[in-house]
Amino acid sequence: MAMKFCNKAIKLQPNNLAGYYVRGFVFGRMEVYISAIKNFSLVIKKDEKNNKLKFPAARKFRADCYLGLRSYKYAVKDYLSLLKRSPKSGKIWYYLAETYAVIGEKNAALSAIKKGCNTGSHWCDHMKVLQQKILLGEKITPHKPLSN
Repeated sequence: MAMKFCNKAIKLQPNNLAGYYVRGFVFGRMEVYISAIKNFSLVIKKDEKNNKLKFPAARKFRADCYLGLRSYKYAVKDYLSLLKRSPKSGKIWYYLAETYAVIGEKNAALSAIKKGCNTGSHWCDHMKVLQQKILLGEKITPHKPLSN
């Protein structure tokens, strides 16, 4: 039902990015990640031409979809891009560290945890748990895409 409304909204107002954004989110929640990525990519391409983003979470959601597809290098690229705009986002530092850990880049993960904790974010507690798992060689399971 939600998809039907998104498609109708896009058909009526094809230049309104909100329809593509919501449709990307719906596809993501349905775990149809390739379609979600296409919608978020369109939103990112057009929205990032503005100084003030209308859809700042689009890149984070796209990164999550890449994570869901196990396209970790693309997820890392998006998380790094997000950190250029929001270097104090503990959540994004955590997601970056988590992704590095999943692909076996231990030093990069630990470095991201250190930088993330230096922001003073409440996510530092989560990062310290992740750090322990990495140091103990435990399996790291990435977060569920679009979970929060």
